[in-house]
Amino acid sequence: MKLLTIFLCCAYSSLAQQNGPVADNGIYLSSSDFMHHTLHLPFNKKDGLFKSPLGHYHELWLKTKDSTYKFYDDDIWGYRQKKKDYRIFKSDPYKIRYAGKIIIYEIPSTPGNGTGSTAFFSKDLQSPVYSLTKKQLMDIYHSDTAFVEKLKGMKWNESIFKWNKATGHYEFIDWMN
Repeated sequence: MKLLTIFLCCAYSSLAQQNGPVADNGIYLSSSDFMHHTLHLPFNKKDGLFKSPLGHYHELWLKTKDSTYKFYDDDIWGYRQKKKDYRIFKSDPYKIRYAGKIIIYEIPSTPGNGTGSTAFFSKDLQSPVYSLTKKQLMDIYHSDTAFVEKLKGMKWNESIFKWNKATGHYEFIDWMN
């Protein structure tokens, strides 16, 4: 038993050393890569940059000193840029704001389109992405009756967008089973 424990501890520490700190930038080929912080072609600021060249829609290019790597939107799950994680869904990049019981995304507004950001969600890292509204939450989580009743019980002027700084997520997430 002691030998097995020593073996598992050594294997775990070896794995942790291999992974090390997450680079500032890189590509996630799958949702599993995101969950395990496994970046492909990881780089820091001085080693490369991302580009989306004009005329090459649905492509993300990674330029390094030696090479240019081209990825089509449907070949990758997402990417990490400047220490921020993004998921690509239907060729749109969604910034991941929270990943737990639910995945919360945002797309920052562009100049001329208003201020703030637009919020989205998915049930998990592989589910479709939906606009974050009470109605969409009730439709997608219809089987979680306690959660749906709590949403229905909100007053007309209460917002689902109350952010709890202590927990690092929207307050409604605590109502989910």
